[in-house]
Amino acid sequence: MAQKHFEIVIFNNSPKLITDSIVELLLKNAPKDFNINCIAHVLSKENCCTNEIHNDIKDLDLLVGGESGRAIGECVIVDNSVFCF
Repeated sequence: MAQKHFEIVIFNNSPKLITDSIVELLLKNAPKDFNINCIAHVLSKENCCTNEIHNDIKDLDLLVGGESGRAIGECVIVDNSVFCF
């Protein structure tokens, strides 16, 4: 199972209501052994920062360093936009 080898974090720059709907859809279509317990964290627009031209930017500090114990070099990020970080 994935959580034995990976920590799954979903970080979407849509509002929480939309992000929660996406997670629900993922779980509905996932294999039977993949459930909400497989997802360690769900982050959404409310967890983003805004840059100088008012774009939402995913705050990777929430994923790495500090108490998380994660290093950026150990993270795999899959996203449809390189402008979100």
